[in-house]
Amino acid sequence: MISKKAQEEMIGFVMIMVVVAVIFVIVLGLYIGQNNSRTSIDSEEISQFLSSAFELTTNCTLPATSRELQLNELIQKCYSNLNCESGENSCNLTRNLFKQAIESVWNFSPESLQKGYDFTVFDSDQNELIFIKEKQCTQTRSIRSAVKSISAQNEALIVSLKICL
Repeated sequence: MISKKAQEEMIGFVMIMVVVAVIFVIVLGLYIGQNNSRTSIDSEEISQFLSSAFELTTNCTLPATSRELQLNELIQKCYSNLNCESGENSCNLTRNLFKQAIESVWNFSPESLQKGYDFTVFDSDQNELIFIKEKQCTQTRSIRSAVKSISAQNEALIVSLKICL
Protein backbone atom coordinates (compact mmCIF):
# COMPACT_ATOMS: atom_id res chain seq x y z
CA MET A 1 0.00 0.00 0.00
CA ILE A 2 2.82 2.39 0.86
CA SER A 3 4.65 1.84 -2.46
CA LYS A 4 1.46 2.57 -4.46
CA LYS A 5 0.99 5.87 -2.65
CA ALA A 6 4.57 6.90 -3.46
CA GLN A 7 4.06 6.04 -7.14
CA GLU A 8 0.86 8.12 -7.26
CA GLU A 9 2.65 11.09 -5.74
CA MET A 10 5.48 10.78 -8.28
CA ILE A 11 2.99 10.60 -11.17
CA GLY A 12 1.20 13.68 -9.81
CA PHE A 13 4.50 15.54 -9.53
CA VAL A 14 5.49 14.63 -13.11
CA MET A 15 2.07 15.78 -14.41
CA ILE A 16 2.45 19.14 -12.64
CA MET A 17 5.93 19.56 -14.16
CA VAL A 18 4.57 18.74 -17.65
CA VAL A 19 1.76 21.31 -17.27
CA VAL A 20 4.25 23.96 -16.06
CA ALA A 21 6.60 23.17 -18.99
CA VAL A 22 3.76 23.48 -21.54
CA ILE A 23 2.71 26.84 -20.07
CA PHE A 24 6.35 28.01 -20.15
CA VAL A 25 6.70 27.03 -23.83
CA ILE A 26 3.47 28.85 -24.74
CA VAL A 27 4.53 32.04 -22.91
CA LEU A 28 7.99 31.88 -24.47
CA GLY A 29 6.46 31.45 -27.94
CA LEU A 30 4.21 34.47 -27.46
CA TYR A 31 7.11 36.59 -26.23
CA ILE A 32 9.34 35.66 -29.17
CA GLY A 33 6.46 36.25 -31.60
CA GLN A 34 5.94 39.77 -30.25
CA ASN A 35 9.62 40.64 -30.63
CA ASN A 36 9.63 39.49 -34.27
CA SER A 37 6.65 41.69 -35.10
CA ARG A 38 8.40 44.76 -33.76
CA THR A 39 10.61 46.87 -35.95
CA SER A 40 13.96 45.58 -37.05
CA ILE A 41 15.06 48.99 -38.25
CA ASP A 42 16.43 51.43 -35.74
CA SER A 43 17.45 55.02 -36.16
CA GLU A 44 21.14 54.09 -36.06
CA GLU A 45 20.73 51.95 -39.18
CA ILE A 46 19.07 54.83 -41.01
CA SER A 47 21.77 57.23 -39.85
CA GLN A 48 24.47 54.88 -41.14
CA PHE A 49 22.59 54.55 -44.43
CA LEU A 50 22.57 58.34 -44.88
CA SER A 51 26.29 58.57 -44.07
CA SER A 52 27.05 55.87 -46.63
CA ALA A 53 24.76 57.37 -49.26
CA PHE A 54 26.54 60.72 -49.00
CA GLU A 55 29.73 58.99 -50.16
CA LEU A 56 28.18 57.58 -53.35
CA THR A 57 29.84 58.85 -56.49
CA THR A 58 27.44 60.29 -59.06
CA ASN A 59 27.82 60.79 -62.80
CA CYS A 60 27.53 64.56 -62.35
CA THR A 61 30.52 66.75 -63.12
CA LEU A 62 30.60 70.52 -63.07
CA PRO A 63 31.80 72.52 -66.08
CA ALA A 64 34.77 73.84 -64.09
CA THR A 65 36.00 70.37 -63.07
CA SER A 66 36.04 66.92 -64.56
CA ARG A 67 35.72 65.21 -61.16
CA GLU A 68 32.53 63.26 -60.49
CA LEU A 69 30.69 64.61 -57.45
CA GLN A 70 29.70 62.61 -54.41
CA LEU A 71 26.05 62.67 -53.41
CA ASN A 72 26.63 65.08 -50.52
CA GLU A 73 28.37 67.49 -52.93
CA LEU A 74 25.46 67.12 -55.34
CA ILE A 75 23.09 68.24 -52.58
CA GLN A 76 25.27 71.32 -52.10
CA LYS A 77 25.12 72.05 -55.85
CA CYS A 78 21.35 71.68 -55.73
CA TYR A 79 21.24 74.34 -53.02
CA SER A 80 23.40 76.58 -55.24
CA ASN A 81 21.12 75.94 -58.26
CA LEU A 82 24.00 74.56 -60.31
CA ASN A 83 23.45 71.99 -63.03
CA CYS A 84 25.73 69.17 -64.06
CA GLU A 85 27.96 69.52 -67.10
CA SER A 86 25.53 67.25 -68.96
CA GLY A 87 22.80 69.84 -68.35
CA GLU A 88 20.93 67.64 -65.88
CA ASN A 89 19.37 69.42 -62.94
CA SER A 90 21.34 68.62 -59.77
CA CYS A 91 18.19 68.55 -57.60
CA ASN A 92 16.41 66.07 -59.89
CA LEU A 93 19.51 63.88 -60.07
CA THR A 94 19.85 63.94 -56.25
CA ARG A 95 16.18 63.00 -55.87
CA ASN A 96 16.49 60.09 -58.32
CA LEU A 97 19.72 58.76 -56.80
CA PHE A 98 18.38 58.84 -53.25
CA LYS A 99 15.16 57.17 -54.36
CA GLN A 100 17.15 54.37 -56.02
CA ALA A 101 19.43 53.98 -52.99
CA ILE A 102 16.58 53.87 -50.47
CA GLU A 103 14.52 51.41 -52.49
CA SER A 104 17.52 49.16 -53.09
CA VAL A 105 18.06 48.81 -49.31
CA TRP A 106 14.48 48.50 -48.04
CA ASN A 107 11.46 46.74 -49.52
CA PHE A 108 8.26 48.82 -49.39
CA SER A 109 5.13 46.76 -49.89
CA PRO A 110 1.96 45.90 -47.98
CA GLU A 111 3.50 42.55 -46.99
CA SER A 112 6.83 43.96 -45.77
CA LEU A 113 7.73 45.54 -42.45
CA GLN A 114 8.43 48.90 -44.10
CA LYS A 115 5.34 50.60 -45.51
CA GLY A 116 6.79 53.83 -46.90
CA TYR A 117 9.30 56.62 -46.47
CA ASP A 118 9.75 60.38 -46.51
CA PHE A 119 13.05 61.87 -47.64
CA THR A 120 13.59 65.61 -47.27
CA VAL A 121 16.43 68.06 -47.73
CA PHE A 122 15.76 71.52 -46.37
CA ASP A 123 17.71 74.59 -45.36
CA SER A 124 17.85 76.23 -41.92
CA ASP A 125 14.75 78.30 -42.79
CA GLN A 126 12.80 75.05 -43.35
CA ASN A 127 12.58 75.63 -47.13
CA GLU A 128 12.39 72.26 -48.89
CA LEU A 129 14.98 71.69 -51.59
CA ILE A 130 14.21 68.04 -52.24
CA PHE A 131 11.23 66.00 -51.10
CA ILE A 132 10.33 62.38 -51.79
CA LYS A 133 7.25 60.75 -50.28
CA GLU A 134 6.74 57.15 -51.26
CA LYS A 135 3.75 55.09 -50.20
CA GLN A 136 1.38 56.27 -47.54
CA CYS A 137 2.60 56.27 -43.98
CA THR A 138 -0.89 56.24 -42.53
CA GLN A 139 -1.88 53.61 -40.01
CA THR A 140 1.72 52.66 -39.32
CA ARG A 141 2.86 51.32 -36.00
CA SER A 142 5.91 53.52 -35.77
CA ILE A 143 8.37 55.71 -37.62
CA ARG A 144 12.14 55.40 -37.50
CA SER A 145 14.16 58.34 -38.68
CA ALA A 146 17.56 59.95 -38.84
CA VAL A 147 18.74 63.46 -39.60
CA LYS A 148 22.12 64.53 -40.95
CA SER A 149 23.54 67.96 -41.62
CA ILE A 150 25.59 69.18 -44.60
CA SER A 151 27.13 72.61 -44.93
CA ALA A 152 26.69 74.58 -48.14
CA GLN A 153 27.64 78.23 -48.62
CA ASN A 154 27.67 78.98 -44.87
CA GLU A 155 24.27 77.35 -44.59
CA ALA A 156 23.36 74.14 -42.79
CA LEU A 157 21.32 71.83 -44.99
CA ILE A 158 19.32 69.20 -43.13
CA VAL A 159 18.82 65.77 -44.68
CA SER A 160 16.02 63.73 -43.11
CA LEU A 161 14.90 60.17 -43.81
CA LYS A 162 11.82 58.66 -42.14
CA ILE A 163 10.93 55.01 -42.62
CA CYS A 164 7.29 54.24 -41.80
CA LEU A 165 6.61 50.83 -40.31
